[in-house]
Amino acid sequence: MELRKNAESLIEFEHPDNALYVFGPEDGSLDRAVLARCHRFVVIPARHCANLASAVYTVLYDRHAKRVRAGLEERYTTASASDFDEPDHMADAVGVTWGR
Repeated sequence: MELRKNAESLIEFEHPDNALYVFGPEDGSLDRAVLARCHRFVVIPARHCANLASAVYTVLYDRHAKRVRAGLEERYTTASASDFDEPDHMADAVGVTWGR
């Protein structure tokens, strides 16, 4: 993901089936050799810049949501505390009660 003049908006972007996403550093740009190998550029339309973690999450969530709407993937479900097999001593260490 790199901010460029010819970048496509993530809103209209159609994710390729076998995509390889390349994200630039938060404080700079990718090398010209890397940019030369990129086929497309995408921008996340937002009022403020995003850090690397939030940019990666946004793009991958967008891919998943669009694939769910197209019937290509199943919708993720929200896990509940009972879905985790966390040792009780770990829950005590962080002050969590699992409600068992």
